[in-house]
Amino acid sequence: METEKVLDALGEEATFALWPLNPARPQERLDVAHWRMKEAVAQLPATVSLSDLADLVSTGRTPKQSNFYSFAFVSRGTAFVGRKALTDTQYGTETLQAVEDGDILVSGIDLVHGSVGVVGDDCQAAVVSKEYCILPAKKGVDPHWLVAMLRTPLVKRIIEGFVTGTSNRTRVESPEALMSLPVPPAPTTAAQKTSGDRLRQAHAHQRQVVTEVAEASRLALPESDTPSATDEVVDL
Repeated sequence: METEKVLDALGEEATFALWPLNPARPQERLDVAHWRMKEAVAQLPATVSLSDLADLVSTGRTPKQSNFYSFAFVSRGTAFVGRKALTDTQYGTETLQAVEDGDILVSGIDLVHGSVGVVGDDCQAAVVSKEYCILPAKKGVDPHWLVAMLRTPLVKRIIEGFVTGTSNRTRVESPEALMSLPVPPAPTTAAQKTSGDRLRQAHAHQRQVVTEVAEASRLALPESDTPSATDEVVDL
């Protein structure tokens, strides 16, 4: 009776009620995000684990000890990976990892909102905290296609159900859990390239915008000692 009251109150959100709870699987949760994820997975003709498309960097990227680091970040709105100016930090090197050109950078805290992107050569040797996972794409997988795929509405719905807990926290439970995320298999190389090229072109335009905006400011006061574009942190 109580369950019926909950479903009535949820209205359209109660579509997950079409899925029966399995008594043999007590980990099954009666929450909307979880059941939306199951519906989304059911729409796919096939799925693979994220580990079939990318590897997880867990060792070998510890940066040299320094008092200052340049941290990489991912814009949730544009999947653009940028780097912040040098920052004085108390982080120990064991809590940091260096990124490399071509890495896929995943925010464990904000993946559900689209914070995943490909590291460019302008971020080479920047570092990230353990909030981020670093995933080199497997051979034959276009990293820009993989980022675009993870940001599609269908896959974001899967991610939402995968990371949302009973307290509504949306953090990825662990790097290993992330790698078990069910996703669509990679399409043909040509299809990957079509999507990946579009994202590469968009990010090239963004980098050009950053450069031109900085140059406009330099020309506004040509005699002043203004910082270069690489010294600025631009919110993209």
